[in-house]
Amino acid sequence: MAKTAAERQRKRREKLKMENNRVDYEEHKRRDRERKKLAKLLMLPKEKENLQTRTREAVRQHRMNNSQIRVVDGTVVGGTPYKSMSSLRKAKSRVMKALPKSPRKRASLVKLMACDILGTYIAAPKIRTNQEIEEAVISFYENENISRMMPGKADFITLKDQLGNKYTKQKRHQVATITETYKCFIEDNPSADISKSKFTSLRPRWVLLSSEMSHNVCGCKYHSNVILLLEALHRRYPDLIPLYSKEDFIAHCVCDINDEDCMRNGCERCSDGKLFKEIYENKAPADNEFSWYQWEDTNGFLQKDEIQSAHWKQRQVTIYTIMITYRNKKLSYVIISDFLSHEKTAVAAFTSTILDIITDKFPTVRTVDVWTDGPSSQYKNKYIFALLPRLQDLHAVRIRWNYFATSHGKGPNDGIGGNAKRIVHRLIMSRSAVVPDSQSFANALRSSGTSINVVELTEDDIKEKCKMLDVETLWSGLQTFPGTISTHCAQSVGNGMVQLKFFTTDPSPRHVPAKYTKEAVEVSRKSDENWNCTLCNWKYGDKADPKISEEWIMCASCQSWFHESCGQQNGILDDCDQFLCKKCLQEQ
Repeated sequence: MAKTAAERQRKRREKLKMENNRVDYEEHKRRDRERKKLAKLLMLPKEKENLQTRTREAVRQHRMNNSQIRVVDGTVVGGTPYKSMSSLRKAKSRVMKALPKSPRKRASLVKLMACDILGTYIAAPKIRTNQEIEEAVISFYENENISRMMPGKADFITLKDQLGNKYTKQKRHQVATITETYKCFIEDNPSADISKSKFTSLRPRWVLLSSEMSHNVCGCKYHSNVILLLEALHRRYPDLIPLYSKEDFIAHCVCDINDEDCMRNGCERCSDGKLFKEIYENKAPADNEFSWYQWEDTNGFLQKDEIQSAHWKQRQVTIYTIMITYRNKKLSYVIISDFLSHEKTAVAAFTSTILDIITDKFPTVRTVDVWTDGPSSQYKNKYIFALLPRLQDLHAVRIRWNYFATSHGKGPNDGIGGNAKRIVHRLIMSRSAVVPDSQSFANALRSSGTSINVVELTEDDIKEKCKMLDVETLWSGLQTFPGTISTHCAQSVGNGMVQLKFFTTDPSPRHVPAKYTKEAVEVSRKSDENWNCTLCNWKYGDKADPKISEEWIMCASCQSWFHESCGQQNGILDDCDQFLCKKCLQEQ
């Protein structure tokens, strides 16, 4: 029988290995090495990968053949009822064909069969983190103080549950770094035993890092500028200025972070950055200059490829979003309206409607805390302050209206609006709904099966609500409340008085008449000179004043008063919504 090519090569190598042919054998190996080296150079990447796989398998097989105990796939062959390795491999092949194709399912099934046949058990992997701690971490990431919900209809992520059903989650953005978030969690949960790496791995997919924040998410200009400045300082002086940390930075700026005077810039020792200058002023070389980025306001922006006729001829709809929290329960509401004027009358009607819903669903409620941002055209103005006693008497609940700090008003309400718009947009794009007006928008949103509660208010309904509240009489002749711009909490305290606070737990609130008319101003006025605009010298409440409809602001240092527009020309508003005039700034 003729020999195969492999057998002939094997016989040739054996002859070359003999002592008298040793030189020829070494030459044969040298030429073989060069041939293989050249072949590797001409190989494609996939061919090289296959060669490495074959080499590893050959080495493994060689080591197994040279071992004293014959092992196949981790099982000792000796002592088996199979007479040869061939029959054992055939049996293994038949079993492998019957197993699932998925490697994970195959491994799980083999482990289960081994436990049943051998009568053993496989120890479960050690759980390093308590399930309760993991749930607490995930809930902490979704806290409004840790992450901010994105408002856009396209700001969502699609996930699958354990049954393979798809569902969507609105994206959120962290407002701090992972390190700061981890520190905050440990401070709130001192008994939790969890490492930073494990804490990071538990971050939900819909909670994005602060570094991934897109341009359309509103951020605080003041805080962002401080972070940018400190990062630049750290790059220039890494040993002197630590990388930005909220707690460390505040601790170097004030005497005591728990002292109200220090945090409100009223302490003589640390106000206006005195303590920070004392620590760092003489440590950094004065001749070194560096630059950093800074956010600024701009009034102009571009739009790409906007069709003019489509832009101006589209009908619009008002979407007013509300999140009701009651005893750890959360209810999402949207009010859909064809009334497009987003000002005091709409806010009054929407607020009264929501209070009706709250008192109907939760009849035992006695206090309602309202949280909104502070635009002067909608929420933080004399009209809402005057409306509080009327709403409180009408709905028989105590109402406390709280305002977020500047540029910190984004919350779950914005996510509700984005979710509602996305649902209706999908129905429109799939031709499942036609939405020409507010009524069809509300019907389409209801038909989607969403958990968002939909309330529809027409323009006539809003006018009827305002008529019931008698806002026309209530708001006639109102004057601007003193210190409106620095107010962060307002509530009715009875006897026709409204209480205004700089913050919710302010121990020294101001009390002003709810019907703050010119007559009330004359009665409550302290002295005429304190109520003149320092810049234009118009007297507060003067009907001839061309700026009589504007808000008034007071300098936190010299107690002088300005029209809001005059104050913008003659001073600045700091991060705490405290106004400082130009004269006081120069003195500091």
